[in-house]
Amino acid sequence: MESKPLHLTTYGLQPADDHEVIVFAQDLPSSCSGYFSITTAGDTRYYAVASKEEAHTWINSIRQGRQANIELAMGHDKRPYPESWRYIDAMGEERVNKNGRIKEIMKGSDRREMEMMEFMDGGATNRFS
Repeated sequence: MESKPLHLTTYGLQPADDHEVIVFAQDLPSSCSGYFSITTAGDTRYYAVASKEEAHTWINSIRQGRQANIELAMGHDKRPYPESWRYIDAMGEERVNKNGRIKEIMKGSDRREMEMMEFMDGGATNRFS
């Protein structure tokens, strides 16, 4: 999981380390002046908030939560961990695994469909040659 701020230029939103325009300026909400992105499992989502400070607050909170999760997983977290959170964590992990399995099934289905189309195209070409 990665979160990073986005900057508004005359063209639109851009990451600080890239020159690619993500969203054109005219498509952004006029009430927002802070922007950030969150990338998880290869998917990036973009968010607009009221101010740059609010965007940085979101980013820092996400990073702190990520670090706390790493410490917990490694057994370095000394704070008490409520039992109800273990259940919520298990549900979240189950959901992530389910989504991963669905993505793999979809990729396999797409791959088989492409192979079948190539096979059918190749067979049709050879038949009429």
